[in-house]
Amino acid sequence: MIDCTFRMIPPIRPITEDEKPQAEALYRNAYKITTERSQHWTMLADLSTTRAIVDEDRVLSILTIKPFEVWIGGRLMKMGGISGVATWADQQGKGYAGHLVKRAIADMHDAGQYISILYPFSFQFYGRFGYELANEYITYSAAPADFTPGAANDDVRVRAANLEVDLPAIKECYATAAPRWNTMVNRTEERWNQWKEYFQGDLKQVYVLETLANKKIIGQFGVMETSLPDGGYESTVTGLVFQDESYAPIVGRFLHRLPKNVKSVKLIGGSAPRLWHLFKEPSVTSTIHSGYQARVVDVEMACRERGYDSGVNAEACFVVQDGCASAWNEHPWRLTVRDGQPEIKRDLAIPQPPLVLSIQEFSAIFVGYRRATELAHSHPDHIKDLEALDQIFFDRPTRLLDFF
Repeated sequence: MIDCTFRMIPPIRPITEDEKPQAEALYRNAYKITTERSQHWTMLADLSTTRAIVDEDRVLSILTIKPFEVWIGGRLMKMGGISGVATWADQQGKGYAGHLVKRAIADMHDAGQYISILYPFSFQFYGRFGYELANEYITYSAAPADFTPGAANDDVRVRAANLEVDLPAIKECYATAAPRWNTMVNRTEERWNQWKEYFQGDLKQVYVLETLANKKIIGQFGVMETSLPDGGYESTVTGLVFQDESYAPIVGRFLHRLPKNVKSVKLIGGSAPRLWHLFKEPSVTSTIHSGYQARVVDVEMACRERGYDSGVNAEACFVVQDGCASAWNEHPWRLTVRDGQPEIKRDLAIPQPPLVLSIQEFSAIFVGYRRATELAHSHPDHIKDLEALDQIFFDRPTRLLDFF
């Protein structure tokens, strides 16, 4: 059971404009970043989204709730992204960061942000507040010669993007592809401007896949070059987005033909689909990384707001244990989906004993990261409900290309 009881602490509130310098100093201390970087963070911050513990005119601990929209089940949902969690070293051990996370969960609930995502400094720490691993990504390490040259495609070419001209078409490509994954961000103009600024830096380039017939951009990826100690470069390829995954081999052919001064390539892709078919042999080094954590903030409203495939017809009964949001989440639920339309209600008449899921288990199932039937060994009397949850939620792989 998650312990989310409140202890006596100084009041939690947004920081003020006058307290920005204190927040900057805290970020420099906690993240070991430059003054320029910390000032950039606070300059961009909407102070109303900050939550801080301030005592004796000092910002002791802080976080930010960043408002996003993400695709889940092919439909946009409001999401609260937890970012910039920091506590002064001499104030650690007092539970300040934990209290801020608890308050953020309540505030996101009130704001209609029924799901939350964060990139953790500690998976165990955030697990105590209901967050669960919801994504993995894979880094393939290879030499250009390891990629299969593939057959030439006379319909599509790879070319370097001119972001001043191509950005509208790149946005359209992303918007078309993003709903195919769960938790992909619906990028705002601000996010796109940050993305553009990043890739206009030194040794960075965006490439697009473009149809030759009508000059339509149907895919995109970024390349970052790093100098190697022994000479030459390593290319890191990231942010692959295709309107159709069948175009991926075109990128493999492109990487096979990189200049001779590129000695190695790190290709970063999602956990699904795997990219082994881009290599001559599936023997290149690959590393699986833990990604982000997600948490359902409000079970009822998240189930109402999520999208579902049109052919889904299933019903599941369950109870969620959630010490941080017991007032609205810890109820017996009956979830019914008919032709992709959900109905969820509190139902005291569900079969007893009920299927009991922790909020971490439910969150991983809800975003489609984990099959409910993986829990069959610990819930052998509830196979029917677990299978129904798979039909309802296991629809798309999880992915998120934005950091915050």
